[in-house]
Amino acid sequence: MTRLVNSLLNVARISDGKFSYTFVPTNISAILSRVSDDFADKIKAKKIVFTSDVPEDLPQVPVDEGTFSLVVENLLDNAIKYTPESGSVSLSAGPRQGGIRIIVSDSGIGIAEEDQRRIFEKFFRSKQATQMFTDGSGLGLFIVKTIVEDHGGTISLSSRQGGGTQVTVDLSATPKA
Repeated sequence: MTRLVNSLLNVARISDGKFSYTFVPTNISAILSRVSDDFADKIKAKKIVFTSDVPEDLPQVPVDEGTFSLVVENLLDNAIKYTPESGSVSLSAGPRQGGIRIIVSDSGIGIAEEDQRRIFEKFFRSKQATQMFTDGSGLGLFIVKTIVEDHGGTISLSSRQGGGTQVTVDLSATPKA
């Protein structure tokens, strides 16, 4: 319930243009490591094989640490939630021209092609997600996309129903907001 209320509050702030950021050059590796550690119990409980390829010496990029942590939390939470027991989830990051790239991949249920174009819309949940998991508001990926774009970045998704999903976030060294 708390998560739903927080998501609704974040969407209201986004809609009102009151979602504010304080951009500071940040070690993204530290954020990725901290958030990964936060999910260790969930990963262990589902017997998921988790791999992380995040170098400690990534170039710093300006982010708002609090809101960018929400991006990573949501992407990892979705990957874990929609991956069956004993599946796999990976997190990787590396430098790219003008910034860094973060990739979250899973061997989960995937997203049907017809649902992929709407996956970042407010309140949208794929058919497979609603059939398999009753919880969820359909707000998480909308919030994630908004935060990434407000950071001057892009987000893309590649998925195959029954074949897993890969989400790529490219962050720029120059934030938009």
